[in-house]
Amino acid sequence: MLSRITLAAHAALIALAAPAAASDILAPGFDWTGLYAGVNAGIAANQSSFDSSIRDPGNTYDTLKNTLDGSQSGLMGGGMLGYALQTGRFVVGAEADLNYLGVSDTRSTLEDYDLYNATRKTTIDASWLATLRGRAGLAAGGFLLYGTAGLAAGNMEATATIKAIDLATGDVAKWKGSTEATNWGWTAGAGLEYGISNVSFGLEYLWVDLGTADWSGDLSGTLDDAFGNTRVKGEADYQFSITRATAKLHF
Repeated sequence: MLSRITLAAHAALIALAAPAAASDILAPGFDWTGLYAGVNAGIAANQSSFDSSIRDPGNTYDTLKNTLDGSQSGLMGGGMLGYALQTGRFVVGAEADLNYLGVSDTRSTLEDYDLYNATRKTTIDASWLATLRGRAGLAAGGFLLYGTAGLAAGNMEATATIKAIDLATGDVAKWKGSTEATNWGWTAGAGLEYGISNVSFGLEYLWVDLGTADWSGDLSGTLDDAFGNTRVKGEADYQFSITRATAKLHF
């Protein structure tokens, strides 16, 4: 009987302690309110595409179309600055960052015809990326789970060239078109941070869409008779997928 009473008492103590333990685990263990600065580093996967075509008023040269779909990844990293306000478990704030973005992609192909051959080359480059985002999340036990969205801007460049050579005479026709500008777009993502003392460490994912750009290029060279009215056109669509680690100092 005594052992049963003892077991019942232990069970009651455990039952009483369980809510308190759960409360301790879920309790906000880090004060997210305030200004912070930090750094980030990670990988940017290029999801961009670039379509180029060549045509004259009466013809479209389908065999000289060139499509570049980004599939490679590059390193990225930079600095960030932000402010957060915590009310209970809820945390809201804003964050800005400026990053190096080492993403580029190139495709080159050769087409052979009876009277001439043509070489096509298409390139996309991205050198830097900046974002200004709002953040909102839920804090629990030192962790912060959040979503984020806002504006994005970056330096984007796309170039396409076509070179045709008359196999009999050696005459050449060349087209080159390019676009380089600071493109504006949007970004959205989510992340998880853990804070201890006055620092926090996190992992974040962002999808970045920097819109589109168009270009066109006229003929230069010595094959004017065959291609005098021909123009090259292209459209680039800039998109990136970013996964990065963050480290921040909270003031």
